[in-house]
Amino acid sequence: IPGSISGGRNVSKATYIPNSYSRSQTTWIDNFYSSNGYLEYDSLSRLGISDPLQFLKKKYKEEKMIFLDSCCLGPSLIDQIETTVDEALGTGSYVDLVPLLPSVLSEEDEKEL
Repeated sequence: IPGSISGGRNVSKATYIPNSYSRSQTTWIDNFYSSNGYLEYDSLSRLGISDPLQFLKKKYKEEKMIFLDSCCLGPSLIDQIETTVDEALGTGSYVDLVPLLPSVLSEEDEKEL
């Protein structure tokens, strides 16, 4: 079965990862991200990705993402938030952004935005 070994050259630290598993991880990540516009670090950890933040920075290095404590937001979601804020400013009204934000965001993440 084709795959790769990660974790070092020491047998006790090395882990064999089949290519089919890596493809499944990547497919799930790409599908979730394209559907939702964000990725939660805990979800990536549950998929077996040991450092989700660095993984995402490497995988999506060309995209303008906002990296928060619990997740990262992609440009489509960021654009939607910015458009809503611009409309509210243009009309002199208020807007509640919480319904636009992923439910996984903590209060700290919401305040940071």
